[in-house]
Amino acid sequence: MKNWFKKKLADSKFKGKGHVLTEERKVPSAGPQRPAQRIVPTAEAAAAGQAALARFEDKQTASAKKQDQRKAMRYEMEIEKRRAEQSREPETENAVKESSPAAAAVALETPPGIPVSGVEFVCPVTDAVVAEEEIEVHLEAALLSYLDIDDEEEENSSIKVAALMIYSLNKSKEVVQSCVDLISRYVGNVTDNPAEAKYRKIRVKNRAFQERAAHMKGAIEFLNRIGFKRETLANDNDEQEDYLVLAGDEPDVELLIKARDILRETKPLVPTLSRSLRLFSAPKQNSNRFDLPPSFFAMSSEELKAEQRRRAEKIEQSRILKTKAMREREAAATPSRKYRYCVIRVRLPDGMLLQGTFRPRETVDDVRQFACGALADEVQAAAFGFMDPAGRRIRNEGVSLAEAGLVPSAVLSVAFDPETSRSLQSPYCRLDLLDKLETLG
Repeated sequence: MKNWFKKKLADSKFKGKGHVLTEERKVPSAGPQRPAQRIVPTAEAAAAGQAALARFEDKQTASAKKQDQRKAMRYEMEIEKRRAEQSREPETENAVKESSPAAAAVALETPPGIPVSGVEFVCPVTDAVVAEEEIEVHLEAALLSYLDIDDEEEENSSIKVAALMIYSLNKSKEVVQSCVDLISRYVGNVTDNPAEAKYRKIRVKNRAFQERAAHMKGAIEFLNRIGFKRETLANDNDEQEDYLVLAGDEPDVELLIKARDILRETKPLVPTLSRSLRLFSAPKQNSNRFDLPPSFFAMSSEELKAEQRRRAEKIEQSRILKTKAMREREAAATPSRKYRYCVIRVRLPDGMLLQGTFRPRETVDDVRQFACGALADEVQAAAFGFMDPAGRRIRNEGVSLAEAGLVPSAVLSVAFDPETSRSLQSPYCRLDLLDKLETLG
C-alpha cells in the first residue's frame, strides 16, 4: 500500500523541463496577432436578445412608474392634510382675505344653495340638530348648564353630569380610562383610610395628576362635586402650593363609594347622525345631480394617517396575484374608507324624492327605516322593496351601503307590487312634509 501511494505521488509531480527562478530566460516574441473574427448571431439568438432587452426596459419603466405613484400619493396626502388643517383653523376678524389654492378649491366645492347641506348631528342632551363642526361645543355647553342643577328626583345628579363630561368631552378612550383609574384611586385611598389626612388632599402640581387628570374636561368638576376644594397650603418644605383638599375631618365614605361606582359605570353620550330629511320635487333627469360638501370626505389627522397606511398596504397588495372575486370584494369595500358620509335619495311612485344622510357602514334596511318614517301611515303598512340605480331589485337589505355600491350618493326607487300600487294614492309621504317641499332644479 505504501509503494502504491509513492507511485501516485511520483506521477503527480511536475513533469517537464525546469529552470532556476533567478536565471534569465528568453521569452519568444509574439508575432503580429490577427483580430478575432466576430461571430454573427443567428436570427433566433438576435430575437431572444431583443426580447431580453425589452423585458429589462419594461422593468425599469415599471419601477419608475411606482416611484411616480408614490410621489403622487405623498402629494395628495399633503394636500388633504393642509385642507384638514385649514378647516380647523378658527376664523378671526383680522384674518387675511387672500387664501391658498387649496383653500380656494374647497370654497369652490360648496356653491350657495346646493341640494346637499353640511352634515348635522343630534345632541343627546338637548335633542337639538347641530352642525358637525359645532356639536362638541354645543354638547359641552349643555352638560355645563346641567352641572349645578340639583335634580330632586335623581340622587347625585351633579356627580353623574360631571362623570358624563369626562367620558363625553374627551376623545381618547385610553386617556379617559387613565383619568378614571387615577380618580378612583384617590377616592379609594380616602375610603380605605378615612382617618388619614394625607389621603384627603391632592397636590395640584403632582406629575401624575397633571398628566392624567388636570387637563381632562370634567375631572376637576367631578372632584369638586364629591367634596374636593382648591386651597393653598404649605408643603413639606414650608412652601406654599395649591392642593385639592377634601373638606371636613370625617369624609362621607358612603357618598365617595357611590361616586366612584358612578364614575366607573358611566357611558359616554354620543351624538347621533341627523338624517337631515329633505323632500324634493324634481324631474327624473335632475334626481341624480348631487353636489356634496367637503365635510363628506374631509378627514381628520387620524383618518389621514389611516388612509396613508391603507395606500401603502394597497401598493404591497398590488404585487400579490389575486382572483377576480378577491379584487371585486376589495373594490366594493373601498368607498367606505374614502367617504365619511353618503346621501341616499328615495324616489316615490309619484316622483317625490326623500333625501337623507347616512354612514357608509349603515345598511339598506336603515334606509328603509328612514323612508318609513316619512311615508303616510297607509303606505308604511304596505309591503315594498327598493330598486337600485341600475333598475335591479335589492334582495339583501342587510348589506352595507358601501358594499351595495351606493356610496357616496345614489337614488333608490320604491317598488310596490301592482295590486298594492293600485290601492295607494298620492301623496305617498306625510302631509306635514309637503310644507317643506323643495324644487330640485
